Amino acid sequence: MRFCTNCGAQLGENDRFCIQCGQEQEPAQLGTTAPVAGAGTPVPNGAAVPGGGPGMAAMPEPASDSDATMIDPSAALPTAPDVPMPAQYATAPTHPAQPIQPMAAASVPPSAVPGTYPSSSGKAEGKGKKGRIAAIIVAVVAVLAIVGALVWFFVIRPHMEGSASSQNSSSQTADASGSGGKSDDKNATKSEKGERDSKQAKACDKAPDFTISSHAVHGTDLVVKLEATASCGADSTLKLDGSTVRLTLTDNDKATLADAVYDFSDDPVTADAGESANVSVAFVQGQYWLIPDQVSWDDLSVTCDLKGTAQGKAATPSKSDDFTGADALDKDGREQVAKAAIDRQIEHDKDAVSDIASTYTTQLSSKQLNMQVDGKTWTYQDIWQQFVDLKNQWPSALFVWSGDWGNYQRSGTTDYYVILSGESFSDRDEGWDWCSDNGFGQNDCMPVTVG
Repeated sequence: MRFCTNCGAQLGENDRFCIQCGQEQEPAQLGTTAPVAGAGTPVPNGAAVPGGGPGMAAMPEPASDSDATMIDPSAALPTAPDVPMPAQYATAPTHPAQPIQPMAAASVPPSAVPGTYPSSSGKAEGKGKKGRIAAIIVAVVAVLAIVGALVWFFVIRPHMEGSASSQNSSSQTADASGSGGKSDDKNATKSEKGERDSKQAKACDKAPDFTISSHAVHGTDLVVKLEATASCGADSTLKLDGSTVRLTLTDNDKATLADAVYDFSDDPVTADAGESANVSVAFVQGQYWLIPDQVSWDDLSVTCDLKGTAQGKAATPSKSDDFTGADALDKDGREQVAKAAIDRQIEHDKDAVSDIASTYTTQLSSKQLNMQVDGKTWTYQDIWQQFVDLKNQWPSALFVWSGDWGNYQRSGTTDYYVILSGESFSDRDEGWDWCSDNGFGQNDCMPVTVG
């Protein structure tokens, strides 16, 4: 059995702290006997001690009731004989009185008192609060850093650069004044020259100058790529944004080869001073009167009228995504340029016709002006367009005026515009075979000689 070394309370075998006073019990201090107040040494179990106690001897059993002698209380008690006391008990041991010291209250560590242990949930909660506080501090610092960077970049830095630029400008002005009031262009920076040129440049309000860069045929459209520059001088800018811009292609003889009116208001053509801009325009069927492969493009000119008159709406391109325009010419004007195109083509093809005049070739069409055939009245524009279409299919096709050739003269058919395939055959049968092989009927294709 164990007892507290501080207050004497009984302890369990495995108790580390006293349940009475809370004193921690060290292994070396654990005792197995109960201390007696005023005694210096514990008494072994079973030993007789003066005054009785846990070690006193057993008392004799009392006699039975039958053997007991009734004592008269009024009778005088007999005097006990003097029995000598053993020597060891003759004199009671004397001990000086020991003052009882008041017991100081035991200082119990908080960890030894039941119910005072710190909980793990409390620790976790404390750590969570600290983590949140740290995160808030980091976020605030980051926001302040970003705000500071933005203020420096958008407020302080431009102000510093502006101050430096002003100082530099003042210095250059002073230098210019010292040299007679004129600044030296060699010492001017590129940005200063650009700024000065931009202030001096003005948008040109005249029709720009055009040169032809290239051409191509997209389906039935003639697409021409142009290079445009301002016509007001090197210090003017280009801005072509009109809605009725007429562009006309002419040759050295001033003959009209293509003509249309374009709307650039939704997609202006612009260029800085001293620079040029490229623009591609498409001339659709009925707006050009030339065979592209037969033209000397270097000899062509482009004229521009900013206030052209459109004949109807802009045409729809066949296969092109380039600018397309409306007709610039009225019906009479188109007839005039179509007749001129037919005459030029007939003159151009005479040598080639002479080469096959004595052999068979195939005739693909013969038309007169105002002829009623195929459900319409044929015009010069219709006759020219038919030749262009056949030329696209058979590049060797030739245009002739029947009155220029003997065979037509002998037959009395001298006022027809005739289109020939340009192919040469040894006999009529071979010519008929060619017509059949190319899908022509007898009314649309036949073998002929023109000489």
